[in-house]
Amino acid sequence: MNPPMLALFTKTPIPGAVKTRFVPDTTADIAAAIALEMIEDTVSKAATCWPGPIRLLVSPDAGHPQLTPISVRYNVPVGMQGDGGLGRKMQSAISEGLETSSAVAVMGCDIPTVTSDVLEYAFDALSRGANVIGPSADGGFYLFGTYQRVPGMFDEIAWSTDKVLQSVMIRASELGIRIDVMLPCFKDVDDWGDFEYLTHIVPKYRRFLSRPDSQ
Repeated sequence: MNPPMLALFTKTPIPGAVKTRFVPDTTADIAAAIALEMIEDTVSKAATCWPGPIRLLVSPDAGHPQLTPISVRYNVPVGMQGDGGLGRKMQSAISEGLETSSAVAVMGCDIPTVTSDVLEYAFDALSRGANVIGPSADGGFYLFGTYQRVPGMFDEIAWSTDKVLQSVMIRASELGIRIDVMLPCFKDVDDWGDFEYLTHIVPKYRRFLSRPDSQ
């Protein structure tokens, strides 16, 4: 069986359809540019430290021209996310990934501060037959990895609330799914305040703080 797979989840970087909570602190075009930068940073990091297969799963347009250079540069295939809400999409990615890999991790592309060491640790844990989860500072999670099929794991989760992680952990317990490894907590980038925090950690993002009057 192949080593654990990493499925990276993201929205297509289309102005007005991604990182909408950045507006009106910045423009829709800049928000999309930031999203694209975070996608590339995530794929680049994963390509250097995840020894197993990596997939970039996108909604709604996997053929967006700005994603092609990233796919080619890092040899990471781009595909469509499944149908339905986020929980169903993650469930589909896990089920499909387990057909060819020993384990599957799903992770978002809005945690650019996640470290290579953490991803390597998650990979090693999955390779040993452990289930892993990475909590985010807003009460959600940035990574979930499992070696087993988890039907119903993400049913009836109140997404975009501070109870997501708690709800998933309760759901796992109800289903008899053991979470073996809790990864370090990281802050995801959902709103403009989160992004301003990111610019203090990763200075290259500061260039996006200047909002051209022409945009």
